[in-house]
Parts: sequence; C-alpha cells; structure tokens
Amino acid sequence: MNNLEYNLTKILEEKNIKILPENIKSGVTIFDVEGTLTTEGMMTQEDYDKCESIADEILSGTKNFIELEYIQGTGTQYIDTGYTPNHNTKVEITLSDVTASTGNSTIFGETWGNNRFLLTTYDNQFRYFYGTEFGISDITTKTTLSFYRRVITKDGTILNNDDAINNSVSFTNQLRIFDSTSGGNIVGFKLYRFKIYENNTIIKDYIPAKDDNNIICLYDSVSGTYTYASGYGTLVGGGII
Repeated sequence: MNNLEYNLTKILEEKNIKILPENIKSGVTIFDVEGTLTTEGMMTQEDYDKCESIADEILSGTKNFIELEYIQGTGTQYIDTGYTPNHNTKVEITLSDVTASTGNSTIFGETWGNNRFLLTTYDNQFRYFYGTEFGISDITTKTTLSFYRRVITKDGTILNNDDAINNSVSFTNQLRIFDSTSGGNIVGFKLYRFKIYENNTIIKDYIPAKDDNNIICLYDSVSGTYTYASGYGTLVGGGII
C-alpha cells in the first residue's frame, strides 16, 4: 500500500465509512489510487484534500473512475475510437508537448490523404486536412483545438470559418488518436481531453484515466466505458485529478 492509498484509508476511517462491495461503483477500487507525497507517513493539506475529494466522489457515485491529468503516447501506441467520422463530425482536442516533425505524423485521423479528416505534423508544420490543408502554429503549450469541416478554432479563437461540405472528402475508416489507419507515423504527445460530436450531439467524451487494474487508458463519459491503446509499450499517465 503506497502513501496515498494509506491516506485514503485513514480518511475513510475518520469519516466512519466502511468499504463494502455496495460502496464501490463499477468495480473501481479506491485503493488503486497512486500518488506521490514528499515525506513518508506525512501529508500536506493539499494532499489531504485530494484524498478526501477522491474518496467522496467515488463513494457518492459522482465519479466511478480514476481521472488523470493527461495520457501521453511514446510514439508506439494509438487509440482506435471505434467511430467513423462524416461531414457532420466535429472533434475537440486538448493537447500539449507536440513538436512538428519533418516526417509525416498523425495527431488524429481517419486515413492519410488530402481528401480526408485528419490533423498531422508534416514538414515542420501542423496541418489539418478536410479537402485542402490548413496550417496551424506550434502546439507546445496546452492548447484546445476544434475542427468541423473547415471551421477551425484554437483556444476559442476562430482561425478559419468555412462550414461548407466538401463532397470530395470521403470517410472509410474509424478515427484514431496518435495515428491514422494508413500513412504517417505514430506520434506521442500529452492528451488532456478528446471529444467527438455529430450534429452538435456529443458522441464520445474521452477523459484520461486508470481502470480498476491500474491500466492507463481513456474513459468515455458518454458510454461509461474504457478505451485502451493498441500498438506496443504503455501509455504514460499524468497525476490524479
């Protein structure tokens, strides 16, 4: 049992909460939580508040998974969303620590090509494709981007505002994160949130998480299910929220 697990246990004891099967939502075990404390057996008020908040949320049912600040690919993993986009699809992604490469690398995409739906790094630029390409400046700091046809926003600022359907764009495969189904290389970056909308209805809302087996993955708050990485190696996870 690590320090944060111990502290969660002590807080639950102080709050006179018994850990019974009916207290644990969707198989989540609160003692799977990991954390780093500065001194063995000691905790700051901030650490205590974090433990207390996690315990309250899980036991009340308002949160039935362990949320992480981000997940980070190492360049060998990708996540298949299981969703095939169309002309009414909008993607909103929050990410950081991406460096544009001289080669072709996919941030998210369906299939490589101009007449496709994807965001790439190529020739030292970030390029979004929906029929024709659109260049985007560096994404090294935490940034939220949204893409709907040729309507593009960056941190709420509209970069391009063209919502016309381009019938030359085709959709064949399922959308992937960190990769596309063909062409380009897998790219690693910090992913904080990934949302998919269709006709303004949210279809997927991916949140960085750990499942009850401590596997780093994405939790879809719409379906209440986990989505795992493919490829080889493991994703890196940020701190617990």
